[in-house]
Amino acid sequence: MGISLFFIGIVLGGIATIVTVVFTIISLASGKNKNVAAWAVGFVFSISVLIFSVYNIVVRIGQKVNSGVEWLEKQKNTGLTANGDSDNSAFYQQERQYFLDTLLKYTNEKLKDKLPKDYYANNNAERMADSNLVLPFVYPLSIRYNQGDYLGEIISDVNDTVYLSNISQMAFDENFVIAKVDNTSDMKLLKSGRGETEYVLFDLRTREFLAFVSEPQLLDKSAKIGYIGSSEMSFLSELYRGWIDAPEPGL
Repeated sequence: MGISLFFIGIVLGGIATIVTVVFTIISLASGKNKNVAAWAVGFVFSISVLIFSVYNIVVRIGQKVNSGVEWLEKQKNTGLTANGDSDNSAFYQQERQYFLDTLLKYTNEKLKDKLPKDYYANNNAERMADSNLVLPFVYPLSIRYNQGDYLGEIISDVNDTVYLSNISQMAFDENFVIAKVDNTSDMKLLKSGRGETEYVLFDLRTREFLAFVSEPQLLDKSAKIGYIGSSEMSFLSELYRGWIDAPEPGL
């Protein structure tokens, strides 16, 4: 029997129990003893249905809870949850591989012959002397991520040229990046006339970008220019979770 039938049993059993109790009391008060026995039988039957339904729902809920606990334990033992210790390397490796597959898919066909064999290798992040992380992006670009302010910049893997700084959120397809840029702490950019918060459309092919004052303007322009990726930007800390949150080797 489905759990929905037991809920119906609770409702009908509860109503029937109340009705039989009321009419039993009325029969006793009016002296109609012949009806008391019938209402008493009805009461026993309805209360039995109610108890039976409640019992089965409790049992079913308990089974669901146990199944959920068993599933969590299984996931924990296979290392595919992000809440364990060093055994979670499989989880982060899986996160990285999904993202790397996307990067390879978006790599320009004309550049694939020049693509180093290990460029999209599923490794931990490269940590620089200043503790910034170098994270993979569409070849030949990378993301340099600052763990202090949670911002990143698009750089060239060839000559370390910075094309776009202070990225807090972004999404991308094979041709464009849409990004939210936070320039509030970058006095040099502010003095040059850039806004504290900008919404940027970055061309992966030309390395040029357009800045807008609002997200709707960015999305409108990106749609018109041919961007087909997600319109919802993700924080870099979420996008690169497989690298940023992964424990360092040996820890």
